[in-house]
Parts: sequence; structure tokens; C-alpha cells
Amino acid sequence: MTDVDDNGNVPRRSVNGVIRALVSLAFRMLPRAWRFRAAVVFARAVRPLVARTRAYAVRCELKTDGLPETTLDLILGELTRQGVIYDPVVEVVGLELLPRSAEDGPCIVLGAHMMLSTLFVRRLVDEGIEAATITAETDMRIPGTREPAKVILAPSRGLLFDVRRCLRDGVVVCGMVDRELLERRTSPVETANGQLLVSTALFRVALRTGARIVFIGSRMRDDDTVVITLQRAEETTPHGLAAELAGFVDQLLRTTTRTSHPRRSSGRTTATRG
Repeated sequence: MTDVDDNGNVPRRSVNGVIRALVSLAFRMLPRAWRFRAAVVFARAVRPLVARTRAYAVRCELKTDGLPETTLDLILGELTRQGVIYDPVVEVVGLELLPRSAEDGPCIVLGAHMMLSTLFVRRLVDEGIEAATITAETDMRIPGTREPAKVILAPSRGLLFDVRRCLRDGVVVCGMVDRELLERRTSPVETANGQLLVSTALFRVALRTGARIVFIGSRMRDDDTVVITLQRAEETTPHGLAAELAGFVDQLLRTTTRTSHPRRSSGRTTATRG
């Protein structure tokens, strides 16, 4: 039974909960193969509503995701939390940069807060690559599944130790290194959307352990295709890597995949069903 307040009104939180439950029920009624595309279509329809929310205002402060990316990420995240199973359909550019065996050495995948990049966790799992995500979400699930994701909790005193341990064990570590506020070991760098504050702590760990550093970013094209781009880092100092990451982000923002295709060829890929 739905709660009411002292004035007989249904609290907004309860209304939102009912709406989320109804939307997730509607998606469950669709064939599994249709759900991701239905989420993309639904996201396009509700963009004007999302543009008025606090969640979008917060994303705008990060200067990395636009309205299309934010809307789809919010919807996909909610579907995963509600236990709706779906198979992401994305284009991945640079998948060959990831390690395929222990002989390839440790690897860390780092980017700015382009939130559709979280779909890459699902792709890693489908490829049989063990990965750990740095996050504050203790109950994070693999996108589109009900399976818990392997996480490295942050903030945490043992964060860097846990990262080193995962790299040593051959686990691909994924994290986002841009920050809202200037803090210790943070480099301010310029992009097309303004200043980006990049934490260099994970760069330092990667350099000390000899890990391969791969940048990640994600955008949506005009046809609503999600494109995840990987690029191997070349710089060898923390501040150099911060600047290189900013340049990578800047390129994605300036050449926006909404109107052009990635430079490297890669066919559209559907996540393997779990």
C-alpha cells in the first residue's frame, strides 16, 4: 500500500518508486533482444524531462557527458538496479589494446566521467576478462545483469593497495580520474568544455607497477549508437598522462561521435548473453 503524508498527498519518493517499478515491468515484458534498443528510444523521448533534473545539472558540472549520454545512462542504471536483464549494443574502438593472457602484463583502464563507459565492464565480462571497477557503489552490478561486479571501494585508505594487488593478480582495473574539486595530486588541464581536474594517483601506481595504461571514453552518435573508444597512453609521467587524457577527452568532445564515425574500424558488437 502506498504511503501518504499528513495532508493526504502521496510523497514524491513513493510516486517515483511506483513509476520506476512500472517502467521496469514494461521492459521485462519485452523480448530480451529488444530491451536495449527500447531503452535508447525511451531515453530519446524523455530527454526534455531529464534536462530539468538535478541529476543532469550535476553531470553538466563534470563537463564530459551531454544530455543524450546522461539520459541513457540514468535509464540503463535504473534498469540494472531493478534487475532487468538486457544486452548492450555498442561499438568498441580499440578492443585489441586489452590483455588476453597473463603474459600481456597488468592493465589499467582510466577515463573521465563519461558514464556510458560503465557498459565496458559488461563487455569485459563477456570477453572473459576479469576486471575490477573503482567505485563507491558497494552493490554495483554488471550492467544488464543481476550479477555483482567486482569492485574496489573508493574512497578508502587501502584503495591504492587494492589497485596494486589487482594489477599483480592480472585483473584489469577500471576507474575514472577526473574530480570536481582541486585536491592533492590533481592536475588542472583544459578541454573544449572547460577545465578538467585530473587526479594523478592512479597514474603513479600504474607507472610504478609497469601497467599498460589505456584511456576510455564514450559518446553517442546522432543515430543513438553508443561508441566506446579506447586509446593506449604514451606519456611516462603523471602530469604528462593527465594532459594526454585531457587531450583524448578533448578530441572526443570536439570531433563528437554524434556526427562522425570512429577513425578505426570496428563493427557494432552486441554483448554476449550471460
